[in-house]
Amino acid sequence: MKGVVPATLLAALDAKLKAQNKPGVASCFDLFAGTSTGCIIAGALASAPVVETFGGRRYDSPSDILRIYREKGPSIFQPHSALIERLTKNPIDWWGQSYSSKGKEQAFLEAFGRTRLGDLNRNFVATFYEMSPEPRAVIAAAGPMFRKTGDAEYDRFYLRDIVNASSAAPIFFNPAAIDENKVLAVDGGIFANNPAAAAYFAAASLVEPERVAGIEIVSFGCGGVRVKYPKEIGTWGPVEWIKPEQGVPLLNLVSDSQASAIDRQLKSFLGSRYDRFQPPLSEVVGTKGQRLGRMDDGRAENLDALQRIAQAYIDTPEVDARLTALAKRL
Repeated sequence: MKGVVPATLLAALDAKLKAQNKPGVASCFDLFAGTSTGCIIAGALASAPVVETFGGRRYDSPSDILRIYREKGPSIFQPHSALIERLTKNPIDWWGQSYSSKGKEQAFLEAFGRTRLGDLNRNFVATFYEMSPEPRAVIAAAGPMFRKTGDAEYDRFYLRDIVNASSAAPIFFNPAAIDENKVLAVDGGIFANNPAAAAYFAAASLVEPERVAGIEIVSFGCGGVRVKYPKEIGTWGPVEWIKPEQGVPLLNLVSDSQASAIDRQLKSFLGSRYDRFQPPLSEVVGTKGQRLGRMDDGRAENLDALQRIAQAYIDTPEVDARLTALAKRL
């Protein structure tokens, strides 16, 4: 559900572009890349011109994309859905993933229909980790820029399946079955929680050498959380490290650390050609002071809190100036 944060940031940029009589966000970038919840956003923007042709729903702007989270969040993260599903099949099967994948799969079916990556006329990069038949990190790319070079490896895949795989977070969901159930895959955040580097090298491999120095990247994060681990961490066992009610500390540790590492590397490598927008989410609280901000909380109250945090970040003079400058460059 933290995709509400980058979607809100993109909506602010979209408004600034249109205030300057420019096309919206969906028409101002050469490539859209995403991991996990970011893959939903990237997929929606990349497929907007064609998705209705294949029975999907067109999301032309970030404000439209916010509706995915508002409308589908509760069904994707339905409490006890996986437990009920398992116990129906086996009365003693108490352990497994936190949520059924059915709500997520249905949401992506409605959003993307029968659109395949080969149908896209905007460039798109997604990440997921293939568990079987061969464990490997996958950077799936599609669109006009890739087809020109004969890169059509993933063109036959349904967009809904790629997005489903990229967002199949371990512990929360079972691995996603894609490519006619021949492949089982999990969340790309396992290795590319910040997919900016994957996007850069995918693009750099396709353009003329003299154009590589002109590649610019704008990265919109889901919010940086500075986790304060309790003193008891020194005695934690396997269960404490994977508890969903604690935010799955192990998953957060892996994803946040490598995302921040990629951020630092790209800043050093690209300098001013890399722009990262990442609101602080250290204290996400509701109107009654309750702790909010979990990635698996689809309630309107949680989404409202995330959107307020993103908007407060946008309203700071520094970020407002950066977004205005970015809109002028695009």
